Amino acid sequence: MVLTDLMYPGWRVSVDGQPAEAATFENMYRAVNVPGGKHEIVWTYHPRGIYWGAAMGAAMLVLLAAVGHVRFWHPNRCRFLDQDFER
Repeated sequence: MVLTDLMYPGWRVSVDGQPAEAATFENMYRAVNVPGGKHEIVWTYHPRGIYWGAAMGAAMLVLLAAVGHVRFWHPNRCRFLDQDFER
């Protein structure tokens, strides 16, 4: 079976609930070898970039929460940030 969607890293395919090997047709289209007969084919997309983005977003939330915690609960430790450095 050939789909005229671009094959890109992260695509996974299953045939009748079993993982199958995704192929590339004409160097750009998604394809999978399927035996004759009626079958259920499911394509899923799991790009690595989504997981990297989620990890970086979570790390930034933790950093911002830590900075907010220190600024709110321990304001004396950040007093140097409030000074006016212009002379």
